[in-house]
Amino acid sequence: MSGININQALQQFHQQTKVNRNDSEQVLQAAIMHLLQQQPVYGQLIAQLPRQHVTTPSEELRDEQRAFAPLFGLAWSQSTLILRVNDCHWQQAQNEGVLLALLVHEALHLLWQHPLRYLHESGQKVDIATDVAINQVMTTQIPGTWTLGWLNQRLQRQLPSNADSAVYLAALNQVAVGATDHDHTTSEELTRSSQESVTDNSQSRYAGDVGQQQDGQLNELKRNEPQLADSHDGWASSSVNDELARANLRQRLNQALARTTPAQRGKLPSTVQAKLASFAQHRAHLPWTAILGKLIGTVPHGKQDSRARFNRRQPQRMALPGQIARRRVTITVFIDESASISTQTTVQFINELTGLTRAYELALTVFPFDAAVHDPIRLSSPSQVAEKLHARHVGGGTSFQSVFDYLKADRSQTSTSLIVILTDGEGETSIDAHGYRRVLWVLVGQQGLSVQTPPGWVANINE
Repeated sequence: MSGININQALQQFHQQTKVNRNDSEQVLQAAIMHLLQQQPVYGQLIAQLPRQHVTTPSEELRDEQRAFAPLFGLAWSQSTLILRVNDCHWQQAQNEGVLLALLVHEALHLLWQHPLRYLHESGQKVDIATDVAINQVMTTQIPGTWTLGWLNQRLQRQLPSNADSAVYLAALNQVAVGATDHDHTTSEELTRSSQESVTDNSQSRYAGDVGQQQDGQLNELKRNEPQLADSHDGWASSSVNDELARANLRQRLNQALARTTPAQRGKLPSTVQAKLASFAQHRAHLPWTAILGKLIGTVPHGKQDSRARFNRRQPQRMALPGQIARRRVTITVFIDESASISTQTTVQFINELTGLTRAYELALTVFPFDAAVHDPIRLSSPSQVAEKLHARHVGGGTSFQSVFDYLKADRSQTSTSLIVILTDGEGETSIDAHGYRRVLWVLVGQQGLSVQTPPGWVANINE
């Protein structure tokens, strides 16, 4: 992977309208490796993100126009952030330096929690405000993107430097409401002139508004109009659970802290160091029981009668009950059998689990595992826990991969099954989760999870 010449690969990509996913992924992995070596905090943040490759058609665009289109964008998948890569837009990565800067830009959006903060608010003013805030922090600038200087020029104001995006958003909103004369740029004029919303669906606007211009006019526009560094289309979502999203994002930030040294963090800009320090001082997570409760509440299992609903087939007959989703959930629990986890801790864990789910029709199956998954223990009441786990087998090494291999082989388990893994966190650094993402890792003790990019959520039994 380290042998890839990124600049040469990018030159080849620039000759293609759509890059092969495998080639794209190879260059991305090489770039992330460079980032881990040069700027480890940013590298850790990006390395943890699951990646989704998309190919938005752009064959109708000329080369100059493709340079506007964003290569990367953060997006929500359920309540987890992913890095979306548009393999039709590699022209934006002019060289290795720009590619690394684009990845740093995404890492800073994560660190500033922009996708979470603007989960329910979107639009071009949000896009501009967040990019202006982020771009001031970057040591390597991405050519042609929004800066504080550009924003001050457009608004004809002198906004404070290194301010939060909310400050710049308020200024943009104030212009939209208060500008009445032609000496100030209105929000609509700012939007029309900037053409900055270069997202997955922006090609049609370029084809209609920009595509009719001459090449010289296009080049002038490219030189003089700031653009967004990335796509923000995936930030706003009505299907994301706010608490789960917050817990998941904080988990990623805390993992980046745990996997870097103070010396490595000390090389970052002071504003980034301050942001990291704030997370180190406030490492509160959503408790594991709260996360599990949220996950249980999102699993429908058939229908049940309810007098609170009309019968859809015969709504005029008030005596007939309607139906609502039945929240029955099957939880499969895997318990690490390493010697660091005592039987007392395991019993406490199962008791908390069954106590939490008394309000649900719960089917609970427990699998001990070490280097392999052992025979299941089916529990119908907490009183059985101590008896059935008393003679548990304490194994040697721990293999998380064995858990996911078992899930894949078990036809009763689907990708939407709810999986809980109780562990001390010590195991492999990478696994193939076989598509399972509804996983709650519950850690015992202070040891972090060894898996670099774990699917699902990570919590501590003591939180």
